[in-house]
Amino acid sequence: PSRSSLWERLSIIYGADGNLYVACSVWNGANLDFALISLTSGGSERWVRTYNGPANGDDLAYSVLYGVDGNIYVTGCTAGTGTGNDFTVISYTTSGTQRWVYPYNGSGNSDDRAYSLAYRSDTLYAGGFATNSAGNLDMAVIKLIPDGTVKGISLYNGPGNGKDSLGSMVYGADKSL
Repeated sequence: PSRSSLWERLSIIYGADGNLYVACSVWNGANLDFALISLTSGGSERWVRTYNGPANGDDLAYSVLYGVDGNIYVTGCTAGTGTGNDFTVISYTTSGTQRWVYPYNGSGNSDDRAYSLAYRSDTLYAGGFATNSAGNLDMAVIKLIPDGTVKGISLYNGPGNGKDSLGSMVYGADKSL
């Protein structure tokens, strides 16, 4: 993506702790880093946390969620070593301590991205796409428990074998995505 289009790709939430959390990407002088910024409700900076993926390439954060467990979850993609962009979820405490990083590399060893998060009492859902071995995009939903352990990976390749992706999801009152 062009550098100018990245400003459109950020997410802001108001946490149950009364603070704001911003998922975005920040320039480190050589490339973009996955970033989470915490602000007071008045707009003062509390802290900034960045993550530079293993390949030291552009890392992009797209969505942030304040979990019912009181932790922060951010999703996007990070540059993997020999794997292209990896579908990535990172968890932080509200004080900014990184809890865990979960990268997912699709079977195509290429571009994989997570755009959306949903949470229920015992499961975190991250959705986006993963590139399959034929080079096509499959819609991807990865289920994690709050400690970062994978509960399941669901991939959907539509009937046209083309570009399938999930842009947004919500966990509904009827207990379905």
